Amino acid sequence: MIKGILWVIFSCVALLFAIAILGGICTPKPKKGGAKTTAAATPPEDSIPVVPDAETRRAREAAYRQEHNWSYDTSEDPMNSRKEYIATVIANEKVSLPSTQEQEVVVTSATNTATRNRYSSRKEEESQNTSFFNRNRQRTKTTTTTTQRTRTRSVSHFAVVSLALRKRSDGGTDMYLHASEGAFAQEHIDGRMLARVRFDKNPPSNYVTAGAMEGDPSYLFLRNIKPFIRQLKKAKTLLIEVGFSHSGMQVLEFDVHQLQWNH
Repeated sequence: MIKGILWVIFSCVALLFAIAILGGICTPKPKKGGAKTTAAATPPEDSIPVVPDAETRRAREAAYRQEHNWSYDTSEDPMNSRKEYIATVIANEKVSLPSTQEQEVVVTSATNTATRNRYSSRKEEESQNTSFFNRNRQRTKTTTTTTQRTRTRSVSHFAVVSLALRKRSDGGTDMYLHASEGAFAQEHIDGRMLARVRFDKNPPSNYVTAGAMEGDPSYLFLRNIKPFIRQLKKAKTLLIEVGFSHSGMQVLEFDVHQLQWNH
């Protein structure tokens, strides 16, 4: 009796041991270098880009303009291989010019849809009394009318004014203003009216002006510029008061700090 019980226990233990061995053999082992499945990592909050608001963007743009107020350009004269250097700065504000009246054509279209009986009389309708015509007793007519008119609108104009310091290939130096639109006053171009200039908080001084040799009224040159350049290198803010044709006297403000000029 005891031997039979022991034999049953031994058989159960052997069966469980065999099942464990077979399970280990049948379970696939992961290959070396195989792909591992990992949960998707959530990026930290610091790595999520934040869109700046309008005030922040304006502050960044102002800081960029302050850091890059001067732009520099170099060209070479092909006839003598001598170089020309130009430093340019743009006025902080645009100049308001007189508005103009322009004509424009306005085209409008109107669509009208009319529905009426297909037949001119009851008798005609009864003579065509079929199932097909009963389903199409109404007739629709669509007409489109196009009209055009001319109207006058006021257009505002603004000029971007830049100040340029140029070292010519022949060795001469120029200082001039350029307006993207409009014209400087004829009195300035003829040299009959002076331009007032003020560096930082120093007292203003007067400079003789002249027009371009080509006759372009959008250019205005300053004369006797050696003292002008000496003060320009040390100044942070420059004010120039000049007259514009049909716009009167305007005060132009320039951010001129950190001028790099050794020519």
